[in-house]
Amino acid sequence: MPFVVEKIPQEQLEAFDFSQFREPSGKPLTFDSWDQPRWIINHETDTFLIYTGGGGGSYQGTARTEYYGMWHRGEIALFVGEPVLNKNEQGNTLTWENAGLSLPAALEPQREALQAMASEALDVYGFHGNRDSLNAITVNFKGV
Repeated sequence: MPFVVEKIPQEQLEAFDFSQFREPSGKPLTFDSWDQPRWIINHETDTFLIYTGGGGGSYQGTARTEYYGMWHRGEIALFVGEPVLNKNEQGNTLTWENAGLSLPAALEPQREALQAMASEALDVYGFHGNRDSLNAITVNFKGV
């Protein structure tokens, strides 16, 4: 089963401790009460990504950095990358530059598979949930 973008069901919001995820500031993740949060989830592999925040890129020549928490079978990892939108004759593309995946020791042996899962999830998600306007998405992990 592939990744899908969906609103987090209310029963999951109430049952799961999302404060295990951290915002970039280090504070536990909380959700705005006005909007039902979404995740990018693969129910079959018990893996999901959830946006935890972003910042930077306000000044010319600086990149925006975005953060996603990644849950995989009870373990939490952190994806970080710099989304770069480009428009060319092929259409709109999104490239995640300087991407990294910080893993707990228990997941380190699965690094390549988890990087592939993160790439797949981000491809499904597009840019903040907008996939239709993008022709291609590439994730460039550092050191790969």
